[in-house]
Amino acid sequence: MKLVCSRLMSGDLETIELKAAIRLACTELIEIHRVEDEELASLFEIIAQAIIDDYNAGHRDTSVLGQHATMKALMFLGRRLH
Repeated sequence: MKLVCSRLMSGDLETIELKAAIRLACTELIEIHRVEDEELASLFEIIAQAIIDDYNAGHRDTSVLGQHATMKALMFLGRRLH
């Protein structure tokens, strides 16, 4: 989690992109996959780490970052994408 926090502080544009990806992933998990608030709270570290890993690998499209994070979170829950 420290990595996520330090990474989010490194630049304004970066921060906006990462926050947007987190927001997209969380919104999709809640609205489409009906993940409950309690489950979502337990998934936040997985979501954030997936986004950081993809971002560090050079992916900058927030929709792709959010989608990959959603996939990883659903896999953690033992679910599949619809």
